[in-house]
Amino acid sequence: MKKTVFKVLVTFCFAIAMILGSCGDGSDDDKGGGGGGIGGGGGGVNSGLNGTWVFTYEGTEFIKIVLNNGNITESSLLLMSSPSLELSETRKGTYSTKGNNITINFTQVNGNASNSFGLSPSQWYTEQEVRTPFIQYWLDGDFGMAQYEAEEMYDEMESSYLKVLGFGSFTGTYTLSGNTLTFTFSSSNTMYSLGVFTRQ
Repeated sequence: MKKTVFKVLVTFCFAIAMILGSCGDGSDDDKGGGGGGIGGGGGGVNSGLNGTWVFTYEGTEFIKIVLNNGNITESSLLLMSSPSLELSETRKGTYSTKGNNITINFTQVNGNASNSFGLSPSQWYTEQEVRTPFIQYWLDGDFGMAQYEAEEMYDEMESSYLKVLGFGSFTGTYTLSGNTLTFTFSSSNTMYSLGVFTRQ
């Protein structure tokens, strides 16, 4: 009974986190928005996007992305795990552009991500690397779980857990105008739906 309650609670936390939205769901295909700026017409990457871009709300920086020839590093506020208003690196991955379409694929997350179990805040993880610390977290705690039970719980929750951590790919459109980069995504389940970033 105790173990079942733990599973329900963890699942509930994942559900709440996904509602708040921290990553894309891979199904975006928004055809709206303006032109993509320099290059990018035949796929690959638009070199005009290279640089550091910041989303700011009421004077506070919430998201910073560094774009560099197809590589992306994201920093964001860790409001759920830290009272600090300093940005921390949270995700890494790749991006590609074609015309005014952009696809971002996050392949690594930092252990400081919200709702992480057993991950080290000083380490980067791929999807394949988060399973072992997750299982160990439940074995080390006072949860009374056997190895196979912790493994079963991870296997049941793997898809949702990876999405909550921030892994995933999403596609939308962008407009580059001087020092302003505007994203348009049809899914509200990505913080890039916030839209307008300014070159730093």
